[in-house]
Amino acid sequence: MVDTGQQSVRSEAARGGEVRLGEAARVDETARLGGTARHEVAGEAGDAAYEGYEAYEGGSPEAEWLRFQKLTHELMRMRRYSDGTDGSGAPRPPLAFRGEAALGVENARLRFRDDLPPELCVGYARPGAEYPAVVRLASASGSEGYGATPDLRRLAVRVQAGPEETHDLLATSFPVSHAADAHEFVAFAKATAGAGSTVEKAFGLFVRLPLAVGWATADRMRRNMRIATRHTVGSLARETFWSRGAILWGPAGPVRYQLRPAPGGTPAPPPDGGDPEYLHRELAMRLSTGDIAFELCVQRYLDDRRTPVEDGSVEWRESDAPVVPVAVLTVPCQDLDSARARSAARRVEQLAFNPWHTTEEFRPLGNLNRARKAAYEAAAAHRLGVRAPAAERRPTALLPVPVRAAFDLPVRAAFGLVDRCVPWHRLPAPLGLLNPAALGRTLRRFGLVERDDAPGAPQRPAAAGERPTVARSYDGPTGDPGVARRDVAGAASGRGPAPFHRPDLIHVPHPATVAGELLHRDRFRPATSLNVLSAAWLHFQSPDWVDGACHRWDGSRTYGGGPRLEDGHLPLGPGGVPPIGAPGGWWLGLGAMHTLFAREHDAVREALRRTHPSMSGESAHHTARLVVSALITKIHTVEWIPAILATGMSDIGSKTNWQGPPAHWLSRLGLWLFEASASAGLPRGVPDRPEMPFALAEEFLAVYRTHPLLPDDVELCDHRLGRRTRALGFDEVRGPAAEAVLRKTGLADTLYSFGIAHPGAITLNNYPYALRRFERDGELVDLPVVDLTRARRRGVPRYNDFRARLGTPRIRSFEEVSPDPDTVARLEAVYGSVSQIDTTVGLYAENEPERSGFSETAFRVLLLMATRRIQNDRLLTVDFRPEVYTRLGLDWVAKSSMTSVILRHCPELAGVLPRGAGPFAPWRPVAPSLP
Repeated sequence: MVDTGQQSVRSEAARGGEVRLGEAARVDETARLGGTARHEVAGEAGDAAYEGYEAYEGGSPEAEWLRFQKLTHELMRMRRYSDGTDGSGAPRPPLAFRGEAALGVENARLRFRDDLPPELCVGYARPGAEYPAVVRLASASGSEGYGATPDLRRLAVRVQAGPEETHDLLATSFPVSHAADAHEFVAFAKATAGAGSTVEKAFGLFVRLPLAVGWATADRMRRNMRIATRHTVGSLARETFWSRGAILWGPAGPVRYQLRPAPGGTPAPPPDGGDPEYLHRELAMRLSTGDIAFELCVQRYLDDRRTPVEDGSVEWRESDAPVVPVAVLTVPCQDLDSARARSAARRVEQLAFNPWHTTEEFRPLGNLNRARKAAYEAAAAHRLGVRAPAAERRPTALLPVPVRAAFDLPVRAAFGLVDRCVPWHRLPAPLGLLNPAALGRTLRRFGLVERDDAPGAPQRPAAAGERPTVARSYDGPTGDPGVARRDVAGAASGRGPAPFHRPDLIHVPHPATVAGELLHRDRFRPATSLNVLSAAWLHFQSPDWVDGACHRWDGSRTYGGGPRLEDGHLPLGPGGVPPIGAPGGWWLGLGAMHTLFAREHDAVREALRRTHPSMSGESAHHTARLVVSALITKIHTVEWIPAILATGMSDIGSKTNWQGPPAHWLSRLGLWLFEASASAGLPRGVPDRPEMPFALAEEFLAVYRTHPLLPDDVELCDHRLGRRTRALGFDEVRGPAAEAVLRKTGLADTLYSFGIAHPGAITLNNYPYALRRFERDGELVDLPVVDLTRARRRGVPRYNDFRARLGTPRIRSFEEVSPDPDTVARLEAVYGSVSQIDTTVGLYAENEPERSGFSETAFRVLLLMATRRIQNDRLLTVDFRPEVYTRLGLDWVAKSSMTSVILRHCPELAGVLPRGAGPFAPWRPVAPSLP
């Protein structure tokens, strides 16, 4: 029996004539592009097996397939043109499904009845057979939250019938689809796509929809939509859920299934409409005292009139096709708010349920299900190399180029005047966001994006089997033929304007004198707003950008040797360090970061294999690399940069880069006019000047000389007891010794030890002692001396000229560099003239914005290059889409952070991470326990 509330809703629909009930006005599971599960019918004999139940459009599977392809491409175009964010800037969840879950558990069980009718004993459906299952209960409309607001609800179950066999059961809290077939489905999606306001929705439903399907059909769809979505739920445990269309049940033929509350159980209480977490709380209360159980029931096919397979909008009435209970789904008693349950719920959120995740014996049937399969096939084709057509890409700005150019000059001039009076980081939010945007355009005008062609750069072939058009390639290219020849590993660094070579000043003043007087650490100066993880993170990034890599955010150094793990750790190479690193530059922090993200790669890959069982191991590897590389980019943009700049405006600006501006009309209007892709964040935008190969400029590399972050000593602590276990000098945690220390200490304690320790401040006289005796190619070098010499020989301008090229006024006295009298005296003693100050020294000496780890001048270079590293990358812009990443991949990037990565692999650290701050801020130390 169904609950009274469900009966009343269905009765109301029945009074309207033929029962054709609808789900929410969103694209259905078809829009979950990115699934690649394929369970093909076995040749012509297989097709013949379903001829009695299915009728193909056009008279043949081939003809129907061509029609579905056109419909699928229409859906994909709508997705590319529609707003791709959910308001927070994260990619929008899959339409019609990814609402926030009220329940996500991994420990459910599905047990078939002992008296299962013989004719239904097929495949895994055997009397008394019991299987583990994953269960997710959520809104079906994609709305967020799990309150009692009237809505359609969805139940998804994944049954693990064997090591390589899963069955996904998807059901909603209404018996049928709003669309009879794929054509109605697409027409409804097109009519309602992008509708935000009430007027837009009304226009779509009352004008566009009738024009597409006719007035009578549109009226039926609107009426049933209204009925279906007005149902208020008192308890998801007391709801009945119906399958969306028919499935095959082996020789027994087509069935529709439903999951209804098992007999007994507490009735649903009156819903609390004011509690936004009501449905979750109600389930948590039930499960705290007992199990929740649903009966899995089936209705068997009779004939095309009473139980049609091809028309998804007609209900199979129980009076015609009786309900036959076949199994019981049980969610066991548990504490949903425990750390273990929350961790399981997060893992369930990463799953992409798919009706085609099953075996051929339980194949989905009907027009709508076959159209879904066409969508999955189209997504797979895109992932194998199909590019988004250039004609479909969004323009980069609302204003045409000539008009925008006319605005550029006055905007830059206005903000140039503002900069002389009020620093960017002290402006109110709207102007504070538009000022760096205008500055970025100024810097591009100065040419800080150009690069040498580097015709002699090595051309290494891609590893066998890689597909650069849809994957990160071994040596850098991402599938753009016009730039692939030059945009490779080993290519030269980029340049801003012409290099500023002064051979007569290479040794004036001598680099060793500058390093000894102004750079060498005389005492440790901590950066108290950060932890040592921030230093480890930067070193984790810099080899990917600088050391012979291709300058992209693609994890090239991590993936050059493959992230394969042995017992959770990176394998060692001949030099005693992992083959992805150089013995001289490897240290404990770098090893911890590489290990953490190698584990993350494995987690993504395994999630992809579970969600898409037909995905090959190679495809899963490359897709996981895309996901992890994008996640690294996101973490650096929205977590690391705000942590080290540590100003409110930099926090907003960095997040704007990734997820679009805050909801302020002036900010959105300004960015919309000049940088349309920035209005929704750089990902999902369009590449900026994709025809030009990208490289980090030498000016950027000069700014990123952040070695003072490294400490001289490392204290290793036990995160459980808070006790110090060992104190080691930096030389004892680098090179081959680093991995031995990591294995002995463990990843969790290593991360905790770095999390509670401060790095050095990026300032004068704070260069770590260990790097003054740095071993490189068998000889000891003084690294700060090498850095200074390198910049001079490569023509990086001295500090004053560097400032001028960034549009910053020249300094006229040493007092303008720093307000500290001692610093001024030492600068004057070493240089004699302000025009001779090295860029690195000037950046260290500057009085940075309050609490910021970088100086104002350095910020200008970071602003430009950090943005362009995303903006120039096709796989982070136009191809940041489910056809390439899979929907699971995009969800993984959207929902993950550095905190979630740490907790995914070291959940025991949940109690020590900072509250109200990111993981690069100091962690909460555990008070040492008494012995």
